[in-house]
Amino acid sequence: MTEVHEGEAEQENPQLNALIEHYIKMGTALKEDRLSIEEFAQQQAQSDLEKDRRTAIATELSIRDSLTGLYSRSLLREDIEQKLGEARRGKPVSYLMIDLDEFKTINDQYGHQTGDDVLLEISKRLSKTLRPYDRVYRYGGDEIGALVDTTGPHAVGIGERLRSKVFGSPIVIIVEGEEKEIYVSASIGVGSFNPQTEAISSKELIKRGDDLSYHGKRAGRNCTAFYDGSGKVGIIQNDPNNPSTAITKYVPRNGSPK
Repeated sequence: MTEVHEGEAEQENPQLNALIEHYIKMGTALKEDRLSIEEFAQQQAQSDLEKDRRTAIATELSIRDSLTGLYSRSLLREDIEQKLGEARRGKPVSYLMIDLDEFKTINDQYGHQTGDDVLLEISKRLSKTLRPYDRVYRYGGDEIGALVDTTGPHAVGIGERLRSKVFGSPIVIIVEGEEKEIYVSASIGVGSFNPQTEAISSKELIKRGDDLSYHGKRAGRNCTAFYDGSGKVGIIQNDPNNPSTAITKYVPRNGSPK
């Protein structure tokens, strides 16, 4: 049996201790590396989320009108094409053209900045009146479009609610440092689409709403116009003798009003 003397054991201990210390350092380094990798992954994930957020914001801004915050005209036709496809599968759709009456007078009398302020206020009123899944668009100048998932009398009812919100209360503007109340009205054309009886393109549906808004202007402005299904145009206006009551009259269609 081989004996291990005390002196030999003492010579082996420093080597063993050095080896143990080496592995301890390796373990510590690996642990630190693992933490570094986890921290990097976390930072990268946060960076990716921030990039996604910025991309989403940029995308949203690209389809919004810079003045009013409404959806842009460029998005309108794309949305209508999608809605028409849904309508052919039984889901109704209507396009409402909201043409502000004599808006040029506001710009001429009070300046374009005031005109922009008025347009912004009207845009807010329209957006708040519609349902969350309906969309409002800045079509151009003083024209605003709305796309709604309904048709017929229900769409006409929405047109009347929008007209009431535009004209129902005054808009406060500042003129030479003083507040002034003005009233703004709109002629609204309700262009509905019935997939069971007709085929229509996005361009034709927009023109339908546009033509009806012009019918409304010719009928005296501040009204909602719609096709009644029998070749006539229905015009809803406030009763001159009782402004709080709306009346409906019917006029010949006579083709395009332009």
